[in-house]
Amino acid sequence: MAHLRTANCKEWWPLSSREIKPVAQWRCDVIISRRTQLFSLLRHSVLVLLILISPWPADYGPIWLVLLILVVFQGIRSQKRLAAVWCKLRLLADWHINWHGREW
Repeated sequence: MAHLRTANCKEWWPLSSREIKPVAQWRCDVIISRRTQLFSLLRHSVLVLLILISPWPADYGPIWLVLLILVVFQGIRSQKRLAAVWCKLRLLADWHINWHGREW
């Protein structure tokens, strides 16, 4: 069996990754799809409806109210978090990615 030698990328590829530079910065607006927002809204709406139409004993009124308020505020929080995801994604000149003020 012949001995196989693994080659370094610089030996067989004429350009190393450090020699390749983008001509211009690349940028993209990242947003949440309407389908995702609608799914989140429908999910919380179904939970609210289930809480409202399910039979509750008379003693459970305060628990029912607290649970209803928690689900409604969680739905609002979820919509705000989905709206906050929008940002600009950029490819910098040194092949780093900038997103939400962080660089990778």
